[in-house]
Amino acid sequence: MLAEVVAGDRHDLITGIRGDIRNYIWREQPRLWPYLQSGDDGDDATAQEGSHASLKVQLASSVADPDDCLELLLAGFTSALCGMLHMKPEELETNVPVASIGLDSLVAVRIREWFMQQVGVEVSVLKVMSLNTALLDLCKDVLAVWRKQVKA
Repeated sequence: MLAEVVAGDRHDLITGIRGDIRNYIWREQPRLWPYLQSGDDGDDATAQEGSHASLKVQLASSVADPDDCLELLLAGFTSALCGMLHMKPEELETNVPVASIGLDSLVAVRIREWFMQQVGVEVSVLKVMSLNTALLDLCKDVLAVWRKQVKA
């Protein structure tokens, strides 16, 4: 019994940062953003989750109109990307290269995961990180692959 106490693991204490008060100093520190909850307003977070969860259904219902599909995919993707980068949607331009937005490889992996979860299309991290790929072009490529999957 004594040997188990001596050899036992140390206890750890884990604390979190409360996100309900908006004027904390750590809200302005980018290095602490991953520790904050992404949706402080519960209604916005659940509404956003509902729209992301139904993106496949929305795309399938508008498969006849390519422009609607592209608009749906681009709106969902830019919303998710703004959440990942802690940007406002009006700050994000869809026709500029991805490199100019300031994406790194970790965000590129999260983008790849988002496309897999929401659309079911696998996107190469190298394609996301490519210097000449714009967000709009990336969505067009994903939509083309998705259409092939739907037809098959």
